Amino acid sequence: MSVKFTASQTEALALLEEFKRDVHENKCFVLKGYAGTGKTTLVSHLVQRFRAEKKKIKLMAPTGRAAKVMSSYAKIPATTVHKQIYFLSDALEGKGLTRAKNMYHDTLFVVDEASMVGVDAIGREGDLLNDLLDYVFCGQDCSLLLVGDPGQLPPVGQTNSPALSPDYLSSYYQSLKLYSYTLSEVVRQASGSQIIQNATNIRLSTTYEAPYFTQVGMDVVRTSGMELMEHLQSIPFHEMNSFVLLTLSNKRADLWNQEIRNRLFGYEEFMERGELLMVVKNNYFWAASREMGLIANGEMLKVKKVIREEECYGFAFIHVVVENLDGEELTVVCFKETVNSGVPNLPRERQKTLFFEIEKDFTHEKNKRKRYQLIMKTPHFNALQIKYAYAITAHKSQGGQWEYVFIDYGFLPESMEKKGYLQWLYTCLTRATKKVFLLNFPDDFFA
Repeated sequence: MSVKFTASQTEALALLEEFKRDVHENKCFVLKGYAGTGKTTLVSHLVQRFRAEKKKIKLMAPTGRAAKVMSSYAKIPATTVHKQIYFLSDALEGKGLTRAKNMYHDTLFVVDEASMVGVDAIGREGDLLNDLLDYVFCGQDCSLLLVGDPGQLPPVGQTNSPALSPDYLSSYYQSLKLYSYTLSEVVRQASGSQIIQNATNIRLSTTYEAPYFTQVGMDVVRTSGMELMEHLQSIPFHEMNSFVLLTLSNKRADLWNQEIRNRLFGYEEFMERGELLMVVKNNYFWAASREMGLIANGEMLKVKKVIREEECYGFAFIHVVVENLDGEELTVVCFKETVNSGVPNLPRERQKTLFFEIEKDFTHEKNKRKRYQLIMKTPHFNALQIKYAYAITAHKSQGGQWEYVFIDYGFLPESMEKKGYLQWLYTCLTRATKKVFLLNFPDDFFA
């Protein structure tokens, strides 16, 4: 079936054709597109064109969840940026990930959800974005297409998304020939969606003043916390992507997680079979047998079996069998305190405390370096840092899609600028594929 493109999509395709024909050694295309502008349709079309012309193309995304979404719309496998550009080098000795050599030639690398790709964002010396650029352009005649939504939240700790900034890209990689296009025209199929209408109004706002929601009643519903359980009970809960509740803070997420666990699922124990979890820090220890050797920050897991709880070294742990999105099972040890601690992950001071407690087991080893290596190889020091995944922060939701999204108003922190708050709202709205529920939002937010 032929696709009827908007004028904006047609212009973008013409520029992509020019980009494809360009013989410049290091070329990069930044394709920006807001919600509902047909960005995924365009990328899917480009992938099919490349395959029909027998040209090589590799698809990547910042998270496993985003790679899954990309695979489904592009109809070919996508992998994570980490898996494509790094290999594991003595991670247990603290060396972590090393950038791989690009052995491809004449290949277009496409990165979706590029707004999430930051600098100094991978918990190691070096930067994910800069490593990505270095990896792609060390290959022979390789090119890069960065695709993302500039309306979304930038990476944590950054004021904008460097991967969608031609200025940043050209300043880092001065030999780069850059192409850029922004899709802004909403496609006809999306124009009737209240989710897209409200998201578009929010990202077009120049005053950043309420009202923010002009269309409610169909796929955007105003509701209260009192009605939350009634709405949740009406949703068919079948997979990890059925629903999510999005919050501004980890503390709010922890409160909602307990409410949902207790009242919706009837969970009484600390952790039970069927629980949904989200990893909150990269872990190399438990996935050493996996191709990438990494359980990534933001990865979703489902509890298949609770083995036992354990207290040692002044910490509480839980041993569980979990399953990832690919159906792969792993037996892991997890920290209990990160699950509902109100902070993003285990504080550095607590990790140091654990290190020194475990060190007491190895006083017989007089060589300091060998003792360090022994500690780094213990399962307890490498316990998985997790949280319940029913309610999460908007940053953690990026790259994912859920059928039903509940957005918690909570409270607006004084330190948060209105522009940042609108980016947060826009990001939350655009995670939903079917319906959005606005929880406890004040009257002045609505027209």
